[in-house]
Parts: sequence; structure tokens; C-alpha cells
Amino acid sequence: MVDSQEDSIQLRPFNHQVGGHFLVLEMSKDRLCKPLVSREKLFYDTIPSDLKEFAPGFYGVILVRIDKDVKGNVSYSGSFKEIEAEDPSHVTCTVSETSIGGQDETDSRSQEEEELQRLSHLKCSLRDDDLKAKRIEFPFSNGDSFHNPWTQRRLNVFSKSVADKELHEYIVLENLVGKFDCPCILDLKIGTRSYTDVMSPRKQQEHLERAASTTTGTLGIRFCGMQLYNPLEKNYQLYDKYYGHSLDVESLNDVIKRFVFDGKEYQFDVVQVLVTRLKKLLGIISRLNSYRFFSSSLLLVYEGNKEARKAMREEGDCHEIKSFVDIRMIDFANLTHSGFSSDPVQYDGPDEGYMYGLTSLVSMFESLNNN
Repeated sequence: MVDSQEDSIQLRPFNHQVGGHFLVLEMSKDRLCKPLVSREKLFYDTIPSDLKEFAPGFYGVILVRIDKDVKGNVSYSGSFKEIEAEDPSHVTCTVSETSIGGQDETDSRSQEEEELQRLSHLKCSLRDDDLKAKRIEFPFSNGDSFHNPWTQRRLNVFSKSVADKELHEYIVLENLVGKFDCPCILDLKIGTRSYTDVMSPRKQQEHLERAASTTTGTLGIRFCGMQLYNPLEKNYQLYDKYYGHSLDVESLNDVIKRFVFDGKEYQFDVVQVLVTRLKKLLGIISRLNSYRFFSSSLLLVYEGNKEARKAMREEGDCHEIKSFVDIRMIDFANLTHSGFSSDPVQYDGPDEGYMYGLTSLVSMFESLNNN
């Protein structure tokens, strides 16, 4: 963790982002920052011990300052100084920590709506007329010229919506791709339900209609983004969430296959580890009573460079099968469990919708492995 006495830490846009509404910032090879949502922070503060290996490491809260020059260029810096010590009149988006219980349903809903409203201008949403050009793959070079078009598009929108000298609270999380030379990344929304009980009826209906029209309803999985390393061309290919809008069950299955195909052959060593890790996660979720991971995502990452993967395998413990493959749950802003006593609905048993999505994913990889 960065020394809390350090005055300022320079941040930059994370260049391996493949999905998400917010622009993720990179602190170092090991640390990333994303806007603080109180419910998500509370999850990290109270995460079940069994689930820790399947979630990013959490390293506290940082105050991020956004500076914008006259040409619209944006820069970012962060400080671990006590947030309370800052002048509150300058903090545009301070989110006070909410106790897990002790509020009635109306207070809980209004507070979360207020928080989302404060965060709304940090979202980097594209206009509908941008979508036609975003349903294709984007090649881009590795090394010094590496430039992720998804991050760039998010940055273009972000730089227009923020003002100079804004201050925002961000959470600091583990950079899951930092240990990889050429990371292949797949971002999937897992579960059959993406809306929460504190959303308005209109928003809930929108989510229901989206689920019914996508593979969320049929498989409990929705494609959010993918980055592939092509060793033949020595470049990356990016498939964004708009590419995923048109996927049905069959074409999503093809995407899953493509994720472990390097242009020449399938990476069966990766597939075997993915299946093992997914089954372990499925077992853990099945034992978590009352947890509902609404609209949570699953990030699958592996080393796309075969030589680097071989070295990681040889250098690591033979039992440490995740050394060149990693699977983590991310995005917990809509999570609920019995500890959130002010939530309007309390659930019993495990999250069957999430388990259904994991089971579908295991079946896809096992089918590839068997064939």
C-alpha cells in the first residue's frame, strides 16, 4: 500500500479496461482506483473469508483530484490523507459511509438515489449514434504504442463532463492484470437478475426487459467486453459491450471459445484451470446464505503469451493453479445480504441466479474441453 504520508500520487487511465461505466484509474502495476459507491465499499469491508480469493484485494479509500487545463486535457492525482481533513466545500462527490442497518426503506432508497446522482457525471456513457461503429473488433499494438480504444472513448467523454479541480472519493483495488505480460480478459455479467429492490419500478422494468432480450435470461450470462492477445500478429483485439448486444446463446458460446483461441489453437491448459476455479467459486456461492450479487461481473484473465505462461507455471508452486489464470468477482454496487437490514427485501439461501450463470459458463468450457 502507498504510504499514507505521501502528498500526491500521479494516476492515469487504466489501459486494460474492457467494460464498465466509470473510467478506471491506474495507481501502479498493482493498484487501480474506481469511484466509491458506499454499498460496494461496505462489501469489501465485510467480505466473507471464503470469498476473498475470488475478489480483488481492497486497500482503502483515496481522494482523487481531477485537474483540467484550458484545452480540456485532464490529469489525475490522489492522496491517502484523511478525507475529513479536506475542505468539504471543495469535495464534489463525497459519499458518507452508511451503516449496514438502521435505516428504513425510504431513507435507504433516497440515499442511494442521491449517491447515484452525485456519481452520474463520472459515468462515461456513449450516445446511441456512436453504437454502429462499436460493434466491431479493434486491433491495437502492444508495447509503447499500446492504446486501448475503450479506455480512450471513455476518457473522451469523461474529459468533457468533469470540471477543473474536482475532488472525488475512489476505492483502491488490486490490479488483476498487473502480473501478466499480455493479458487476455473476459468481462461477463453473471446472474439472471440485474436490478435491485431499491430501484424505482421503472428502472426495474427496464432491467427485466433487457434480461429477457439477452442471454441474461437464457444463460445467466451477459457479455460485457473482451480483450484478446494474438501471438501471430503480436497485437490485441478488443470486443466491447456493444458487440455483445447482438449475441444469442449460440454466438455467446462462440465468443467463449474465441476467448481461449490464440488464432492457431485452443489453450486447453487455460480451459482446465478455468473449469477448476469456476467450480470452486460455484461451491462457495452455494454456501453463502442471503447474498445476492445483482448486476455483479466476473473477470476471467489469463496470460496470452505462451512463453510467459510457461515461465509462470514453472516458477510457481505446482499447486498454485491460478498463477497464469485468474478469476475474480467485481462490481458489487448492487449487492445485498442480510446485513443490509434496511433493504426492503431480505433473501434466504444462496443466489441461485448467480449459480445458474456459473453453471452455464462451466458447461461451455467443459464442452470445449471434451470436444
